[in-house]
Amino acid sequence: MAENSGDLGKFRRFREGASAAREGVSRVNEFSKTISRPIDARETLGATLTRIFGPFRNLIIILIVLIIVGSLIYGIYLVYTGGTAGYLGEQITANFPPEVIGFFKTIGDTLSGKTLTETSFDVKQAEVTRNVELNRPELSQKSAYKSGQAITVTAKGITNNLLKDSNAETYCELEDYEGKITKNGEDGKFVLHASTQNFKDEFLLKCVFEDGLKYEKSRVKGSENFNSYSGKIGLYYEASSESQVIFYLTNEQLKYELKEKILEGIKDPNLKGTTSVSQSLYNSPMELGIVSTEEQPIGPKDEEDEYEIQIKLRKSSLENGYMSNLKAVYLYVPDQIIIHSELSAEKCDLEKIDSTGGDYNYKVRDIFLKDQVNVDCKIIMTQYSLSEADCISFYKDTITIKCPVSYTPYIPEGIRMVNPITLTAKAEYVYNLQSAGFVAMVLPVEEQVYQCSSFNTLEKCKAESSYCKVVSNADGTFKECQAL
Repeated sequence: MAENSGDLGKFRRFREGASAAREGVSRVNEFSKTISRPIDARETLGATLTRIFGPFRNLIIILIVLIIVGSLIYGIYLVYTGGTAGYLGEQITANFPPEVIGFFKTIGDTLSGKTLTETSFDVKQAEVTRNVELNRPELSQKSAYKSGQAITVTAKGITNNLLKDSNAETYCELEDYEGKITKNGEDGKFVLHASTQNFKDEFLLKCVFEDGLKYEKSRVKGSENFNSYSGKIGLYYEASSESQVIFYLTNEQLKYELKEKILEGIKDPNLKGTTSVSQSLYNSPMELGIVSTEEQPIGPKDEEDEYEIQIKLRKSSLENGYMSNLKAVYLYVPDQIIIHSELSAEKCDLEKIDSTGGDYNYKVRDIFLKDQVNVDCKIIMTQYSLSEADCISFYKDTITIKCPVSYTPYIPEGIRMVNPITLTAKAEYVYNLQSAGFVAMVLPVEEQVYQCSSFNTLEKCKAESSYCKVVSNADGTFKECQAL
């Protein structure tokens, strides 16, 4: 009986399998008839596609979802691999909500082999003002220039809370111009003087494009009556940023058992939750911060942990220029922090320096400055088809310097829970401050003649004396206005 029961079970399974097979064959035959049936001329394209692909609608939807999710993952992967690929990844994910990027961060880290944590940072600025300010540029004449006429542009500026005197150089740019340029000072070089809130040093930038520009009838920018050329005026000046941060060290036991109580007992306005905020020592165009990938208070690391210290630079939200050259970045850390500068340049961006008589014991490696910051944007623009703004945004507006670190758990006698230690960083750089752009218009010769002849009063003709002249009658009265 048991044997017959087993045979019956096999038969039932066979019958169910056969039924499923028949149903599958029936679906295949039905699909074959569907796609082989002649298309009715009265049938719409949408109806035809529905008839053919309708049975696979769910599968198609699943495939589309997988493609979208795969694109998201790949975009995050590109972001966290850095370099040019990282820039492309940032473009792909530029409009994603922060929570979406955060969700895929672990996946991106895994795909790229990245194990150390990327941290955000906050800096408390000493002053909420600009060191140097420029007014809008002014052209030497409000009307259009005649072809070949010298074009002069000026911009007034002031220094505001500038800590010390700074070497500066005027920057001049005019579209399609390749002639001689005369600048203020000795070939554009001058000194910005230190200033305070009560004393603001004023200066004047001046660019003279001596050879002017020639009118070109075929030029796209402008019209048949004039050409338009865009330009910029600004200055390069030496600047620096300096910040301090306090880290709170504790031992392993206290770190895990009394973390909340320790944080409650720390009365530090620059401690936000478990993050220490850097304090800027003076106002500067670039914000400088020091951060740790480990939350405060910091204890000795476990074997599977890898702590990292990061020095971050970013352009202040007040500024409208950019850092053109990063000359050096220095860091001071007390003995309780061990910077693993013995690692290769690929793993640590810092190197130890002789601190005898100095304020700092580490600095950023020259290879990092050369390859990661001070790139030639003209070359990058050509190689990767990027705009100048893209190159500046990627290489110069935000910079992260990293190195693995270890912390010693030593707590001095008399300190029950934490040992506060102060770290200091300083960055020296050249900043390019630009005023708003200007547009110079150039007239053709025939338009100059027409323009001048239309000025029917002495006052109007004199107002355009750069390319018009007054012609008088024998008795000295105004006769007409002619082109020069």
